[in-house]
Amino acid sequence: MNMHHTFKAAFLIFRCARIILWPAIILNTGIVSLFGLGVSCANSILLALSLCCVSAYGFLINDYHDIPVDRINKANRLENANEGEVRLVLLAAFFFLGMSLILGLAFGWRGIGSSGLIDLGLAVYTFYGRKKLLFSTILCSILSSTPLWIPMLVFDSHVTLFQLGVILVAFLILMGRETIFDAADIDGDFSCERRTFATVYSQQLALSVGSVLNVAGVVVLLCIASLHQLESFKPATTVVAFLFTWLLLLPALRIKSDVNLSKRLGKYTQQSRFAMLLFPVLWLGI
Repeated sequence: MNMHHTFKAAFLIFRCARIILWPAIILNTGIVSLFGLGVSCANSILLALSLCCVSAYGFLINDYHDIPVDRINKANRLENANEGEVRLVLLAAFFFLGMSLILGLAFGWRGIGSSGLIDLGLAVYTFYGRKKLLFSTILCSILSSTPLWIPMLVFDSHVTLFQLGVILVAFLILMGRETIFDAADIDGDFSCERRTFATVYSQQLALSVGSVLNVAGVVVLLCIASLHQLESFKPATTVVAFLFTWLLLLPALRIKSDVNLSKRLGKYTQQSRFAMLLFPVLWLGI
């Protein structure tokens, strides 16, 4: 493989592994571990890097398995890669898998067990779950919310009812996101016989379900934030809760009208990502 193809493969790995999401993973995990659980800075970073490697592994094997789907949806991931580039992507996936387990060793059996379970969950999601209605959506939401709940398992920490409520909100929002994205990918999913709300029922129903899940998440957030404020009023919690609502609610309601309007889908994707960055702040209950 010449230099040009090497650089192209490196770029593919960077893009398909979603390295650009690593700062958000590190931020989420770091805030929960360092400020919420009182873990040392070094251990917080190690756990965050382990989750980054887990995430990269999951994205890479998913994009590899999704090549036929992405070719139809024109996702511009691995569908145009040659055999050598795809081979390097798979090698990178196993490298990230190994690194996630090695970093997990720093925390004993809890660390490597957590990393191993997430890695296994990602493989199940990619190679089995995608053809099971609802199962893949639930599993994806659980795996995507790991920066909030994995630190509690690894460091064996107590969790409050408010923090459990924030995790529930994250779960609902992530289910809504996944359902909306499935609606956008209906052509490829349908051709590959994947069972999603969009392929089994209709694209419009999938968009409506995704919107309802987002609204449900916002309603639950406002309820638990209000109850939390009754116990101990903290202005920052109120501000963050309403900022979260503003970022997510309108784009989620508007997206159901027409998924083909790429601007609406793009705005929802961007603002929901910003909203999810607020989860660890909410989790702290500041």
